[in-house]
Amino acid sequence: MSPPAVTAAAVIMAPSAAPLRRRRRLLLTAALAALVLLVQGAAAEAPPPSDGLLVLRAPAYVSLAKEEASLPGDRVGDLVSLAMGFSVEQELPWGGLAAGDVFLRPRAFLLLSLLGADERLLPKAIASYRVAHTVPVDLSWVSSSLESSFGDDSLMLEYSPMHQFMYGFGKAFSQIAQWENLRPRNLNTAIAPGSSLNVTVQEDAEFLLELRLLHEFAKAVASASPASPAVVAVELGGLLGVVRRHGDGSAQAEEARSMLGHAVAQFAEDVAGVWGGEVVVAALTVATAPEPSLRKGRSALQLRETQSKMDMQNPYNLAYRYNYNYAVVFNIVLWLMLAMALAIIAVSYGMWNMDPGRDSLIYRMTNQRLKAD
Repeated sequence: MSPPAVTAAAVIMAPSAAPLRRRRRLLLTAALAALVLLVQGAAAEAPPPSDGLLVLRAPAYVSLAKEEASLPGDRVGDLVSLAMGFSVEQELPWGGLAAGDVFLRPRAFLLLSLLGADERLLPKAIASYRVAHTVPVDLSWVSSSLESSFGDDSLMLEYSPMHQFMYGFGKAFSQIAQWENLRPRNLNTAIAPGSSLNVTVQEDAEFLLELRLLHEFAKAVASASPASPAVVAVELGGLLGVVRRHGDGSAQAEEARSMLGHAVAQFAEDVAGVWGGEVVVAALTVATAPEPSLRKGRSALQLRETQSKMDMQNPYNLAYRYNYNYAVVFNIVLWLMLAMALAIIAVSYGMWNMDPGRDSLIYRMTNQRLKAD
């Protein structure tokens, strides 16, 4: 009778085991679905890396205001011009920089363009702003303002180690440009033991070379003792190559970000000391930068579209109703007219009160001529 008992027990246990397995399967499926939804929600809530302008150093008299609106990427150069106390061609409708004291202006503005970086690279910024539609920074306006107002007594310097490009003017520029052909020979000294970066990889080597050149560039600027005002713009793109080669979340990219953050902070401290701390140091972080050729093509296309719109709005090529030199010309004409009016009043008063009987040199000569006649 034992075999039938075993069979009955199995028959009795079978219906209760099947629902238990189904219940476990349903719980496992629900847990996996919840995990997938959690991951998707975290990915959706995490904002994508955005471009930004981080102010690392600024004198107390430079008024930085909180601004939620994004700074247009093509107006970064105008922001530099306004911070240095120069005028701009068009008004900047952005409230991140207040007017401040007109008699106190920074002696220098240092702008670093960091390609492939985001705001997490420099967490100690005193102010941060979003930048929309980032394009290559155009400093032609502030450059012309420096050259026309101060000439060789000022310093304008643009430097890109990645493209081996240097431009500028001023007495100190010739001294700084002398070391341009110097290149460090040993990059292994820049890598800590156990580093994930490899000098045999082209992108890693270019990034390390860029950091070394940045350090040498800071020493060259300090040794040249440049005058003020000065505008120094440096573009660093080695991090972007490392990210593209190894991936955004790779160990090489994280180490490169850490090294770049320390190098930029040290560079800002070294260069700021040249002007006694009266310098604005800002970093323009560009998370995903296109290739240089694409950037130039896009800028040229935007320029043509803008020019065509301006031609449609002004088909007769009429002059603008208001020019940025209006205030200067108005003051010159106003004070010149006042000076001429005062001179005319003084001469008229003197002629009105002339004494014909006074014995002066003029009347003596006149009387002699009259007697001679």
